[in-house]
Amino acid sequence: MKTSAIFVVVLVVFLAGCTSGISYTPLSEKKYPPTVAAEVEMFSATIFSTLPAREFVEIGTMEIAGNVRRVTELKLFSDLRKKAAETGANALILQDRRVVAAGTQVIINIGERIKVAIPRSFYVLKAVAIRWK
Repeated sequence: MKTSAIFVVVLVVFLAGCTSGISYTPLSEKKYPPTVAAEVEMFSATIFSTLPAREFVEIGTMEIAGNVRRVTELKLFSDLRKKAAETGANALILQDRRVVAAGTQVIINIGERIKVAIPRSFYVLKAVAIRWK
């Protein structure tokens, strides 16, 4: 299930070219007023865990992907912060950060048909949007 979800994200990104847009899933029906993107803090639940010391409530999950040749990882983080601000989050906790490789087959006609696999890689970021209590 997890592998097929990543494949779908990578396929959408490949067809779109740059980023897949941000997938946002609210964790409750409660709505919060927007915050300022530049003030949305970033934390990590990955290897070097830096979780917030303050009490918080999880308000939603987010996922974004982008072709490494066309978008920087910094741009993807910036887009996540903007979306988090729209949802009323004060911070994001990064849950997963990876580069996923996908191959593309290209047929070149120069006398003979030659098949060439051109690898493409995609950043995939997953985070939880949180709001301070």
